[in-house]
Amino acid sequence: MIACPQGSEIAVTTGYIYYVIEGTTAEQLRDQMNQSGRKDKYGNHWDAYTDWYITWSYPYDQTAHGCSVGEIEVEVEVNFEFPEWNVPVNVSQDLITQWGDFLRALQKHEDGHYEIAIDAACEILQGIYSLPSYPSCLNLDEAVEIKTEQILDVYREREKDYDRDTDHGKSQGVSFP
Repeated sequence: MIACPQGSEIAVTTGYIYYVIEGTTAEQLRDQMNQSGRKDKYGNHWDAYTDWYITWSYPYDQTAHGCSVGEIEVEVEVNFEFPEWNVPVNVSQDLITQWGDFLRALQKHEDGHYEIAIDAACEILQGIYSLPSYPSCLNLDEAVEIKTEQILDVYREREKDYDRDTDHGKSQGVSFP
């Protein structure tokens, strides 16, 4: 559980998916990442990728005055996808060091996507709690849907801004070779 700024908590699950690359030179590793790395729906290639999904649920709190949300549960699932190099015995220490620096920078960049997901989940939690009582629970569900979609749209744009502002991590040291 992670505490949100407003005091509530969200459940977070993280996972790692690795694609294996092999080689003894930086050029071979780059070629392997280009072949095996993640491709998005637009055909762009990424050495690493972070997917996140947010779900929420709540019981209804029904009174004679209407329907509001009870205690809200928000869950975030974050999956990181990274290259994994099986380091051969005959490789130079310089390449191993370069690879380690690259992976640290890559993790730092992907952690930025993780933070955006956590912020989005916290805002969804706060946004749902901020909704008033509605005449019916169907009206409440519709309001929740509108509110959460607005919040998700904002955070999808923040992800784009983050990638643009960091040049997909290059300004954070993500470059190999």
